[in-house]
Amino acid sequence: MTLIKDIFHFLNLLTGIGERTLKELRYAEEIREILENFEDRRGEWEWHLSLSIFDMSLMDGKGQGVFCRKWIIFFEQGILEYEVGTYHTQDDSGYYGNDFRFWKSIDFNKGSVHQAPPQHSIGDFVEDAKNYRKYITASLNDVEVDIDLWKR
Repeated sequence: MTLIKDIFHFLNLLTGIGERTLKELRYAEEIREILENFEDRRGEWEWHLSLSIFDMSLMDGKGQGVFCRKWIIFFEQGILEYEVGTYHTQDDSGYYGNDFRFWKSIDFNKGSVHQAPPQHSIGDFVEDAKNYRKYITASLNDVEVDIDLWKR
């Protein structure tokens, strides 16, 4: 399944950025095992993967501009969502400017898919995330990775 393969690529990207804690590495390994047996194990666990770039001075309310660029994949209550967006102090919807943006939700319980325009694939999402450095500026430069897992 290409969806699972692309989530693996995103997870591998995250584990290769900066230094990860032992806890994050254990979670990453467990998420890999869940993905390898997705049909059998998807109901046991919930998880969250994200890559974010912040401008901490703008996050603290000092000035105007892009304060965050983020890529997120999470799986909760049988729903897989992934999104990427750029957040500006004047428009925090995630759809600021001409940066690549995307949101999609797959409900495995109901078999439904919801997607906001423009239409992209998870592969496009991962390719944009791999090029995260192009979004780093002099002030938008605090790169954070989150790998989290919890029992349902």
